[in-house]
Amino acid sequence: MMSQSQALDQLVDFQSAIPKISRMGGGGSRTRLFACVRCHLLKTKEQFDKNQCENCPDFDSFEENTTSIYEGIVTLINPKESYVGNVLGLSDVIPGMYAMTVGSSAE
Repeated sequence: MMSQSQALDQLVDFQSAIPKISRMGGGGSRTRLFACVRCHLLKTKEQFDKNQCENCPDFDSFEENTTSIYEGIVTLINPKESYVGNVLGLSDVIPGMYAMTVGSSAE
C-alpha cells in the first residue's frame, strides 16, 4: 500500500502533467481542448504545438492528428494501476486528461 507521503508526491507530479485549463471567468472565455485521435490525450493547441503528443512518437502535425470532436473526459493519475485506464485501453500512457470517445463516434 502507498504511504501518504508517496501519494502526495504522486499527486504533485500528476498536477504538473495535466494541461492548464482556464475556467469560466474574466472575459467569459474557455481554453479549447483537442484530443489526439490515436491515444485521446487532451491538450490545448499550444501544448500540442510545443510538445506534440507524448504518447504517440509518430505524431506529425496538429491538424492531421487531433480533433475537437470528443465526448467525456477521464483524468488518469496512475494509468498503469487505473481500472478505468485499463478498461479504456489507456494503461500505457502518460498521466493526464483523456477523451473517452473521439471523432465521429463522439457525435
